[in-house]
Parts: sequence; structure tokens; C-alpha cells
Amino acid sequence: TGATVDSAAANTLTFLTGGSERLRILSNGLIGIGTDNPDNFNGNADDLVISGAGHQGLTIKSGAAHDGSIMFNDTNDANQRGIIRYIHTNDAMAFHTSGGEALRIDSSGNLGVGEDSPQKRLHVSTSGSGIQEVQWLNNAQAVGADVGSALVFTGTSSNNGLARIQGAFQGSGTGDGGYLAFDTRAETSGTLTERLRIDRSGNMGLGTNSPTDHNSFTRIFDINGSGGAAVYCRTNGSSSNVAIFGQ
Repeated sequence: TGATVDSAAANTLTFLTGGSERLRILSNGLIGIGTDNPDNFNGNADDLVISGAGHQGLTIKSGAAHDGSIMFNDTNDANQRGIIRYIHTNDAMAFHTSGGEALRIDSSGNLGVGEDSPQKRLHVSTSGSGIQEVQWLNNAQAVGADVGSALVFTGTSSNNGLARIQGAFQGSGTGDGGYLAFDTRAETSGTLTERLRIDRSGNMGLGTNSPTDHNSFTRIFDINGSGGAAVYCRTNGSSSNVAIFGQ
């Protein structure tokens, strides 16, 4: 029939079809599909090796009203510590840790962190008390000017961003701190330009990235324009516009 079960070496079992080996079980129990040496691969993931020169894969077929799962255990029971699960009832991919479902990607591509019904492209939900944080980390080896992380808004994958919120390092020796900057781009072919900055002391600058460098006064709100600067207060006509100066 063109199929053979053979012992190619001591304590080794091979399965052949069409005269070619398809599967091998080594003496140490490692299994290779499409390879006769699964022990050549990473020792942390060589219990089952699927090898080939083209597109290779593993398929798990489940019922339309059921889930397909890969589970990770560290005990001989049903107390799994991690799960990769596909939910066929609503076409969602879920990732579990020992505490339960931690992340879900729904059928629209929305990503939920701690949320199984994400309503936005990224939906982060927490149940703990106090301030819950999402952190961007730039693990730079040496801290210098403008070392930080940014959230970039872009229209296409080929441009350099339409707008950006950047949190970065601000240093001048003693009391080094951070600043928050907001950048926009005027034209499709232009570059991102900083429009507003909140420095490490809490001062805010429009059109300037140094809202405290002009004189001895602390500039809580500094507006700098090359052709003049102004504050424009606009109402719906039923109220007055007021600028208040105090100390």
C-alpha cells in the first residue's frame, strides 16, 4: 500500500508513506513531523516539531458552537494556568492567564484588555480601586534629551504621523523630570511640529517648548508667536469674554 512502520534506529519508530518518512518518534519521546531530528530544535519546545520548506501549520477544528483551545498546565489536573482560546460562537480570540481571561480580540479586530466586549480599537477595563495606568516604556540605556515614548495618530502606514502625544525626559541637572508635548502636522507632506508643551514644573507653553526661559517670572501659561500672540475668548453671544489677572 506504500505505507511503512519501521524502526530506523534503536528505540526509534518511524512512519512512512509513498516511500518517504512523515513522522518519527525518538527514543527520548520527542516527535518530529517532516523532520527526523526534532532534538535539534529549541529544547523548551521540541516535544512536537512540525517542519517543512513551505507554509506549515497546525489546525484545531471545533464545532460551530464550541471553542478550540491550547491549554498550559503545571499540575496533573484540570487546573490550567494559561489558555489560548478561539470562541467560534462570536469569532473572538481570547488569551487567559491563571487569573482568567486577560485579553480578547473580537471579530472586528477590537482589542480588549480586561474586557471581553471591547467597544473601541483598544479598550482597557480594570476593576481595581485608585488610578489604573497604561504604561509605554522606552528602555533607553542612557537618558538624554527627548528620550521617551509617544502615541502617534496616522492616516496611512507610509507617513510619519498626523498627530502625536509625547512623554519624554527633560533634564537640566538637579531635579531632572519629564514633559508632555502635543504635536500636529499642518499638511499631508509636512512633518510633525510641537504645538503645546507642559514642562516638568507644570508650566504650559503654546508655540514654545521653554515656557520658563524668558525672564525671572514663572510662566504658568506662555504663548509665543512669531507674528504676535493672542488669547482669543469666544462665546455663543449670551455671555461676556473676560481675561482675569491676579496674584
